Amino acid sequence: PAMGRPGRVPGTRELVVQPYPFLLQYRVQGDEIKILRVFHTRQRFPSQL
Repeated sequence: PAMGRPGRVPGTRELVVQPYPFLLQYRVQGDEIKILRVFHTRQRFPSQL
């Protein structure tokens, strides 16, 4: 769970999935990981989530 960096949205983390061009945005809740969004790295990060 702590492999990703702190996310741009408070309370989230982000992980680049190598060698693929995807960014996972996720939240750790207790002993679970909740994947919130999967972005292609060429997409613009939305200003609102």
